[in-house]
Amino acid sequence: MSKTTKHIVHEYADKKQQKTNRVIRFIVLLVILAISTTIGILHQKIRTANVDQLCPFGAVESAFQWFTKHTFLPKIAISSFILMLFVLIVTFFFKRAFCGQFCPMGTLQEIFEKIGKWLFKKRFHIKDTIDRPLRWGKYIILVVFIVLSWITGQLVIRPYDPWATFHHLTSADLFPDFIIGFILLIAVLVLSTLFSRVFCKYLCPLGGFLSLFSPLGVYRIVRNDKTCTHCKACDKACPVNIDVSPAQEITDIECIMCNECLHACPIKDCLTIQTKGKSRLTTNGVLTMVIALFLVVIGIFTLSGQMKWVQGSLTQQVQESQKNNAVLSPDNITGQMTFKEVSEAYGIPMEKFKEKFIFTFEEETVPFKILKETKEYETEQVREFVKEYLQQVNNP
Repeated sequence: MSKTTKHIVHEYADKKQQKTNRVIRFIVLLVILAISTTIGILHQKIRTANVDQLCPFGAVESAFQWFTKHTFLPKIAISSFILMLFVLIVTFFFKRAFCGQFCPMGTLQEIFEKIGKWLFKKRFHIKDTIDRPLRWGKYIILVVFIVLSWITGQLVIRPYDPWATFHHLTSADLFPDFIIGFILLIAVLVLSTLFSRVFCKYLCPLGGFLSLFSPLGVYRIVRNDKTCTHCKACDKACPVNIDVSPAQEITDIECIMCNECLHACPIKDCLTIQTKGKSRLTTNGVLTMVIALFLVVIGIFTLSGQMKWVQGSLTQQVQESQKNNAVLSPDNITGQMTFKEVSEAYGIPMEKFKEKFIFTFEEETVPFKILKETKEYETEQVREFVKEYLQQVNNP
């Protein structure tokens, strides 16, 4: 009895369209990175919202404080919770697509990855025996810094955060506050020239947090085994080193839904993004939905006045803390502020500052970062003085 073989006629993917889709995604990521970077630079000049207020992980760190005391950790605001709402909505639909389609820290790594490919003409891989244990790093960091933040009531991760450091590269507070963060940032960017998504895979606590919710994602990547040629182009393209080619569908919580596997697959519709009900989206469709969700969520809260993009004066910030029954903290004092501004905001007599710091009447209105050049005053010294003074007043 003869056997008949059923031949699959492969319809090849449009390589030009795949390249275009990849370019569109990267351009969108660059725009998001540029906007975020601009806000970080402007914060040093006109007091836009700080990087901590625009990081969704701040909501995780401040959650215990919010639910138990109805206040935020120092430097955190309602904006962190609003951004976390957006991130969780995206995760519900598209797993960790925030990481692959929006996160500016991820984009920064991709830029240096492209530099590395240009320099070395290849991408390196860490052996599985080393890679897999290292993946636990982000979960350990997640637990450690959440617990420490909840216990201390402080943003403990801040001095070690490469992304917060990146936003302070032009700030006078860079080396007083972010020495370790700066070292980590440089290390991550250098390693990114060799390995893909180093920070995402091993260090990012937000990525670890979102991994817990990733299985809830409605859309996922599905592979058609009948049309798959097992060329493993998808495996090579994956920046987080998931073995896509053997899987019927990608359930790995490391998947960041960057969709690079779809952009690399040579067979049309061999890899698709779909729900269990077979509803499909293109790679550009996912990107469009993520951006649309951001605009809707942020737009609603911005128009309602709850999402603030510009900080008030230091006095207004202190008054807001008092209104929310929060413990007064000097953490909002920056290098662009003055002794007069701090004195008025915290109600500390100017004479008290002059007992500790030597300055003239004219220098009362000179920013700390300028006084540093002649007086060698560090902004952190002013913060420490205010902290000690407030403690003495509150605990005589």
